[in-house]
Amino acid sequence: MSELTYSDLRKLQSEEKDSMVLADLHDKFYDKLEELVTTKKQELETDHSINNIREFENTVKLLRNIFQMRQQKILLRAIQSTGEDKEGMTTEEISLFEDIKSLMESNKLRFEKVFDNKKVKIKNKTETKVLKKVKIVKNVPAYTGVDGTLYGPFEPEQEKVLPEAEVNFLIKAEMAKLR
Repeated sequence: MSELTYSDLRKLQSEEKDSMVLADLHDKFYDKLEELVTTKKQELETDHSINNIREFENTVKLLRNIFQMRQQKILLRAIQSTGEDKEGMTTEEISLFEDIKSLMESNKLRFEKVFDNKKVKIKNKTETKVLKKVKIVKNVPAYTGVDGTLYGPFEPEQEKVLPEAEVNFLIKAEMAKLR
């Protein structure tokens, strides 16, 4: 893929705006994008002209707009998708798509738990998590759980559905009780 230009980005923005389908990007698109922004910043540092400032600001606005449209399309696809519809996505976007699908599945299973007060098992790519509902009884600062996920902060009287390992930790620490 050759160097990205402002003109290329305007064309991409137009494609994204005019279609419900993701425009097909080269897998190294975000690398090239980083190079473009770095170049624009360097130009701005050496020449603080109004023209360079406007060009940089317009490029940033354009990039944010493209990124937002692509995220919306990926989110919509993840919500509606039953399969592995990754057409037109870069490697970074595929990762986002898979994370969203996993979160959506987890959320769906939590919702289904409402109808049967039993333990919920959430399957993701590598593990099965058992979730339990707890009532928080003390202030719990934000912390990183055994699975590497950030939990909290929690306040007394909040009810949370958390992985079994986190529930056990909070109960042992007398910060929560089973619901």
